[in-house]
This record gives sequence, structure tokens and C-alpha cells, in this order.
Amino acid sequence: MNIDKSSLSVHRQVQTIDDLLEQYRDELDTDFEAYRNHVYRTFNLALVYAAVTVKNDAFEKVAMASVFHALGIWTDNTWDYIRPSIVSATKYLVKTRRKQWILDISFIISEQLKLSKCRGPFTPLAEAFRKAVWLDIAMFKVPTRLPRTFLAECLEAFPRCGFHKRMLELGSIWAKSHPFNPLPMLKF
Repeated sequence: MNIDKSSLSVHRQVQTIDDLLEQYRDELDTDFEAYRNHVYRTFNLALVYAAVTVKNDAFEKVAMASVFHALGIWTDNTWDYIRPSIVSATKYLVKTRRKQWILDISFIISEQLKLSKCRGPFTPLAEAFRKAVWLDIAMFKVPTRLPRTFLAECLEAFPRCGFHKRMLELGSIWAKSHPFNPLPMLKF
């Protein structure tokens, strides 16, 4: 992957992201800021991995996938959140007359925690998003070719705000009652 370092910039305000998150403020409750910042970090990382530099369909798809990718944790109160997140995204896409994006965004969401490289349709955006999610979950500690200055800028603009701690809390609660399926969102 060749990265044009001169074009790296952190998107700090994206209308689609802000409008969608606002619709779920009540469900997110005290986790709103932590999730919002995770969404923006993931969004910015995915854009770089996908080499999206202009506001086009790919930009909007990544924005929407970023918002919906883990929203099921809060909308359906479950750690098994992939399906509920896809359902919420699908309803939104139907409502906004973007049915043609349902397969793309559903694939992006379903593959986000795949342990190996994405294969199949819609792969470029899904693979970029998968890398972005893993990089953020790992708190930028996994190897990456992204410049550390860019990662620092993302984190400065969108601090963690306890997001990772909260995910550990929610995951622990789930694991106690589902010991044989502690991480249902992982794909191999």
C-alpha cells in the first residue's frame, strides 16, 4: 500500500456521521462521546486505507458503515451486534433511497472483525474498514504503514474517552453468560 502522505488529513466534521449519531444519542447515552470518537477514528483510518480522497460514494459508504458498524451494542443491547447493526443500516438505506448500497455496507459491517483478509464482493472498502477497525481496537499498537503523526492527529482530534475500557466491560458481561461464544462478532 502506497500512501500519499501529503493528502493525509483528519476529517473532523462529517455531516453524515454527525446527523446519524445524533439520531442515536439516547441509545448511546453516556457512551455517546466515546463511540462518536471511535467512529471518527475508524472513518479516517478507513479512508486512508481505501485511498478515498474526495467526497464521493465511497466516502459516504465509509461514513455510514462507521456509524452503524457496532451500533447494535446499544440499539439491541447485545455483544452479538453484527446482525442488529446491519439491520439498522439497512433500514436507514431503504429510508434514504439508497437500497443499491445495502450489500456494500452490509458486507463492510459483517467483515469488520474478520481475522484474515477480506475476500469476495465489495472487498476494497471492506478490507480498508477491517484494517481500520483492528488498528483502532488495538489502540494503534499493531504494525501499520500509516504515519505515526497521522495517528497522533486522529487521537488528538478524537480521544479515546474510555471507549476501549467500556468495550472490555461489555465484553466481560457477555462472556460470563456466553462462555462458549465470548466474541460472536469475530470471523475467521
